[in-house]
Amino acid sequence: MVDIPRMSIPLDDVEDVLERVLYMWAVRHPASGYVQGINDLAVPFLCVYSGLVDFEAETFWSLTKLTEGIQDYYTPGQPGIFRSLELIEQVIRLTDS
Repeated sequence: MVDIPRMSIPLDDVEDVLERVLYMWAVRHPASGYVQGINDLAVPFLCVYSGLVDFEAETFWSLTKLTEGIQDYYTPGQPGIFRSLELIEQVIRLTDS
């Protein structure tokens, strides 16, 4: 926890910023809305960008770009996860044969 005092934003504000980022992400992605685990993808961006003036916007847009190709991991039925699992199974079958 040595790094916490070095954060350039007050710790009390982190939850508020994260909540706003996740809310806006959910609004812009109505197919999935907020899903548990999106916060785990956002926090590293928040930490990296915390020294920037527009860190909240940078966090939002980086999260948006990151989830662009995996949004179907977070939609009902999670088809992206099942496609990825099928690919993994194919690789395992190829390696085992």
